Amino acid sequence: MTTQPRPTGRPVALAAPPAPPHEVITAPGVVLEPLDPARHAVPIFDRVRGADWLWDYMGYGPFPDADAYAGWQRGSAMGVDPAFYAILDPDRPQQGALGLAAFLRIARNHGVIEIGHILMSPPLQKTRTASAAIM
Repeated sequence: MTTQPRPTGRPVALAAPPAPPHEVITAPGVVLEPLDPARHAVPIFDRVRGADWLWDYMGYGPFPDADAYAGWQRGSAMGVDPAFYAILDPDRPQQGALGLAAFLRIARNHGVIEIGHILMSPPLQKTRTASAAIM
């Protein structure tokens, strides 16, 4: 069996995309704020307290109290890769942070980024905001 050369188009030049911004990201149905332990740790902890199954596939948690969780955020979640964001519902900003997610394994020269460390509190689960956060 002989193989025929496949027709190809012109090579595509890829420019490295920008790094994730360290600023608020807004989209329909969601606000992602760069994680700030002073503002986000307690609201997130309060919403996940008692839902220990949320940590089953994480490499950390559950945490015994809000101080321990805030300490984890300060020590492990403040870098640029992974880049953590708190998830907020723009229609209910008074609720504060409902969960978190991160961009990680950022390989700009390959145009690759992963989404991980996803923690969706029970009030966030099955909502429009949850769907918007990971789209």
